[in-house]
Amino acid sequence: MLWAGLGGGSSNAASVLSGLNIHYGHPFSNRNLASLALTVGADVPFFIYQKPALATGVGENLVFFDRIRAYPIVLIRPEIQVSTADVYNNLNLGLTNCEQKLKSFPLNEGFNPLHHLCNDLETVTISWYPEISDIKRALLDQGALGSLMSGSGPTVFGIYSDSDQAKKAYKTLSTNQRWSCFVTQLLV
Repeated sequence: MLWAGLGGGSSNAASVLSGLNIHYGHPFSNRNLASLALTVGADVPFFIYQKPALATGVGENLVFFDRIRAYPIVLIRPEIQVSTADVYNNLNLGLTNCEQKLKSFPLNEGFNPLHHLCNDLETVTISWYPEISDIKRALLDQGALGSLMSGSGPTVFGIYSDSDQAKKAYKTLSTNQRWSCFVTQLLV
């Protein structure tokens, strides 16, 4: 089962572009490489830079920040197949609200999961698969500071304040036979 919604294809594409750039003696700056990456996929530029960033637009407008700690994360992937193309085709851009929400919190003051988590794609995917809301609620019930669907889904993550709490949540939530679970931490 794939961990859909975590940027696997986009990170692979960015790795190939970065590898080719290195192989050929760095003919492209990161900025030019990110522009090229955008022609491959909307969120591929994010993976060119390999550091925390706020992504807006279709994922190509990046604001980098470094005031984030390596929060423990619990990932849950339900047995659902989601078509990214279908999600984007059904997204009502007039109803998106993440960009406004995210602009109201200055990133240079640090990352607070309760204020910065937003994914406009959730509205589409959750309308088809309400189980995603159940997973978010389960993560929050198990002490997550915040929970969000990743990308177009169906993978959902919960951010925890400490590793022990994340491991306890993982132990409890991994008993659900319909979910694949994993515990990790943010790379910063």
